[in-house]
Amino acid sequence: MSQEKKQLEQQLNAGVSGGSDLPPPYEQPRFVGYAQPSTVVPPSADVIPLRTWHSDIFGCFEDLPFCLLTYFFPCVGEYIVAKKANLTGYGLAIVACYIFNFLLLMLFYSTQFIAAYNDRAELLPTSFILYLMLCFLIIFAYLALATLVRFKIRRMRNIVGSSVEDCCWIYWCAPCATCQHNSELNFMENERQFQRA
Repeated sequence: MSQEKKQLEQQLNAGVSGGSDLPPPYEQPRFVGYAQPSTVVPPSADVIPLRTWHSDIFGCFEDLPFCLLTYFFPCVGEYIVAKKANLTGYGLAIVACYIFNFLLLMLFYSTQFIAAYNDRAELLPTSFILYLMLCFLIIFAYLALATLVRFKIRRMRNIVGSSVEDCCWIYWCAPCATCQHNSELNFMENERQFQRA
């Protein structure tokens, strides 16, 4: 019995638990207070710094012909900008929104004329509500597409801003924003020509 006791003591002293759930004893490491060396990453040539728009949002009159074109025919201005930014599909979709809205307007006025001519006043509220619903849907589609074009131009040029800001500028002043896009893309083209020379 004393030999078993000696073996058990030797096992405990050696760190073997001998069936118990206690972990083996160990010595805690000592930490010396020193600072980790910081790694500084040198700026890469691939990193493009954030920029601002080349022209102000209300700098519409810098290019007066484009400003007037955009004011009277916004879909044409949006298409030109989308084509310059290689986003022709978005430009065509915006033009389609305007054409569809114009056709709906003609359809609405023709149904109003026919209903008034035939003394069928009960058609007026129904067609008006349907027209309003479709117009709001088309206007929403236009705003979404124009905001997407602005977002893509801003990302392409690495311009400071947010999607909410893009949406607000398109909603509150779409012709001014379109002129700003055109000015930015013209500036980008001039930069490329200058770099080639």
